[in-house]
Amino acid sequence: MRQIKKFLARFFGIFGTIFCEILVYIFENDTPPLPSVRSE
Repeated sequence: MRQIKKFLARFFGIFGTIFCEILVYIFENDTPPLPSVRSE
């Protein structure tokens, strides 16, 4: 049970890091998900 929790903590830690990297990459490139938001 402890190994499962340790694995989940490590997995979500890596997933969270990748997710944050993707968000930073998107915001730094200034590419909004909706083009209409940029046109206004």
